[in-house]
Amino acid sequence: MRLDQFSAAIIAVSYAVAPCCAARLERHTADAYAPQRASCPTSSIVRPASSLATGEAQYIAARKIIADAALASWLKKVNATFDTDTSRLPTLGLAGSGGGYRALLNEAGILQAMDARDSNSSVNGLYQAFTYHAVLSGGGWLATSLAAWNWPTISYLQKNVYEPNLQNGLLLPGGFYAPLAYAQILADVAAKAAAGYPVTAGDIYGRLLGCNLFPGTDGGVSLTMSGLTSSSNFTKHKVPYPIITSIGTNASSGNCSEPPDATQYEYTPHEFGSWDRGVNSFMQMAYLGSNMSNGNAVHGNCASGFDNLGFVTASTSNVFGFLCNSAYKSAGAVAQLADALQVRA
Repeated sequence: MRLDQFSAAIIAVSYAVAPCCAARLERHTADAYAPQRASCPTSSIVRPASSLATGEAQYIAARKIIADAALASWLKKVNATFDTDTSRLPTLGLAGSGGGYRALLNEAGILQAMDARDSNSSVNGLYQAFTYHAVLSGGGWLATSLAAWNWPTISYLQKNVYEPNLQNGLLLPGGFYAPLAYAQILADVAAKAAAGYPVTAGDIYGRLLGCNLFPGTDGGVSLTMSGLTSSSNFTKHKVPYPIITSIGTNASSGNCSEPPDATQYEYTPHEFGSWDRGVNSFMQMAYLGSNMSNGNAVHGNCASGFDNLGFVTASTSNVFGFLCNSAYKSAGAVAQLADALQVRA
């Protein structure tokens, strides 16, 4: 879509930035958001969905040992007579639903209660026993904010991120300095378009979410999903493996609702793709955005940085479908919104 089509989107989402974001979003090089050319790996970028990614399988194998020990310890704490043979313990996963900031904050409270580092509740220690953490929408905001800060305690995020950044909510103006933040965000998105990549309202929304949830005075503009593999708590297998999901729609037709058989997509630190029929394949997350043909990068050119963490966070949000179905019912408005949200998740 053309950049001039973002005018209405900028006005609409201007109410989604908290005042503290406008105050702390410092100027930075817009190219930090734009994907860059990268050397392609010698291995295949795309694979059929017949097994787990190699990186995920290796992480899970190491994580399961740590998680089983934590689960055995928790079971013994609950009842000393439990058989805690770690070779027989199940693999546990934590699932987080959507629901915007309500989901983010409620699930944060639940996670805090289960975190041995952050609670004296009867369920503390269970978080350490999870191997997976699968989320969508508002639950995805929690997962990505945890990951962006290298999985600290919820108490830390509450004090340093959630309370100062979210106290005014997403539906209030950004204060006197908000136009400066909007100008920087628009420059970020313009740089992505200038680099030859399609841009949507999801890019703007992702930058706004990053401003509220991610570290740094630049709103985490350089953070990527694949970059999480370098975080210290991830490399030490101390945290559940994150899976963020999105539902595919055909917004270009003006239909913003997901059909019952809509494709379920997954973002992980290692791959993006779907197990569902019709896609049934995965692509290495670090090279998402590469121009592909028959499973190979066109002209041997790959992209990096397309998997921006804010963009991934926005893509799991259900807000776009809600706006399309509830607020824009006229045929013309639906068509315009569908064009703007062509990669809605």
